[in-house]
Amino acid sequence: MRDIAYQVPMHLIADIIGIPEDDRSWVFERTDHLLKSGDPYGKYTEDDRLGLQTEVFEYAQRITADKRANPADDVWTKLAEQLDGFELEMFFLLLSIAGSETTRNALTMGLIALLDHPDQLAELRANPELSPSAADEILRWSSPVLIFGRTATRDVTIGGQDLKAGDRVVFWHPSGNRDETVFQDTFHFDIHRSPNPHIAFGGGGVHYCLGANLAHKEIRVVMESVVAGYDIELAAPPVWTGSGPVHNVGISIDSLPVRVTART
Repeated sequence: MRDIAYQVPMHLIADIIGIPEDDRSWVFERTDHLLKSGDPYGKYTEDDRLGLQTEVFEYAQRITADKRANPADDVWTKLAEQLDGFELEMFFLLLSIAGSETTRNALTMGLIALLDHPDQLAELRANPELSPSAADEILRWSSPVLIFGRTATRDVTIGGQDLKAGDRVVFWHPSGNRDETVFQDTFHFDIHRSPNPHIAFGGGGVHYCLGANLAHKEIRVVMESVVAGYDIELAAPPVWTGSGPVHNVGISIDSLPVRVTART
């Protein structure tokens, strides 16, 4: 987990944002703790959460000032030209968390699924062209983002349910990704599943994951590389984040100990 699934998304999104390499561990350690601070059974207090958020916001201000003084070919230089103040601070927090946390959990849950289905692991190894459909099934199966909330802006009927303007709606990704009216054998992991209209990135429209293409590519490339290059087996059960597998963003794993042997 820490050696592969954590590292790849962290460095890629940091490259895109323009976070200097020497700062990356510091930044992502704080965003990790900030996520864990939402665990009601965890060790963090509200003061801890606010302190972590302040540290991240202050870093966002420093990197913004640096990019404005020394423009570079990266996303943050462009954003610093268009946004200011709190918008930039929140955008930095969004990109640094959403660009790493969910993808690394999808990667880890995907490896667990493949190890639980050794026949499909062997098939993916023999047929790397299956990696795009395997990535989609990993996203459906893992549903790394648990929920999103929305507020109805007008009276509307959705799925036979009447909603009034102002009603709050909770969107459960794992439930939608196991909808029996959409998917066959919903609780069966299947790298051949097609079509696979999963909603791991959202339900479409304007409210869709900004990094969907990047996350899908990361899952494909990591799975292709790991599956092709190594024999893998679990060394111990996964260690879930905080008090359990679910926190305020989604399903989260702290570590997945595995034994790997290079294939010859």
